[in-house]
Amino acid sequence: MATFSVTVPDTITLGRNGAIGALQVQWDRVPQQVKDHIAATYFPQYLSDAANAGGRDESAAERLTRAAKKLEAMYAGQVRSRVGAAEPTDPVDLETFRMGKAALVAFAKTKPEWNSIPKGERKSPNAALRVLDMRAAARGEPEHGDWQHYVEHYLAANPDVRKAAERVVKERAKTGKIDL
Repeated sequence: MATFSVTVPDTITLGRNGAIGALQVQWDRVPQQVKDHIAATYFPQYLSDAANAGGRDESAAERLTRAAKKLEAMYAGQVRSRVGAAEPTDPVDLETFRMGKAALVAFAKTKPEWNSIPKGERKSPNAALRVLDMRAAARGEPEHGDWQHYVEHYLAANPDVRKAAERVVKERAKTGKIDL
């Protein structure tokens, strides 16, 4: 059994972009067995999510390899830093992220690797992510397994996407249809 210390926020936001509200947490009042339970449940879940990201058709060996890769990334200090599903909370950043991701999904669907994805799994955005990872591996680059890396690179090469996102958010604000 390992013992280590962690830094956690004192305020926990609930719902997308805090839509439900926020709670102040007095961590010193949380019993140690609850902290232990949280760590024992959610650290394995983090690795299990990575193992299952490839879909049902992956073998146990492929899943184990994916989880081991996530563990190596953790050892290297690489984790998602954004809350939730790796989407930003600022409306313009969120729209920019969504537009970049949509463009990458459309791109992935035009590539030959798309045909290697089982038809039943192609509706999942993770299918496109798998295609991007396959293409990265074919170039001798590491697979990333998350959208953040690919979207950041796409947006760096396509700065006009942010301008388009700003226009979309301004239009939503005018019509009262802001997506928060």
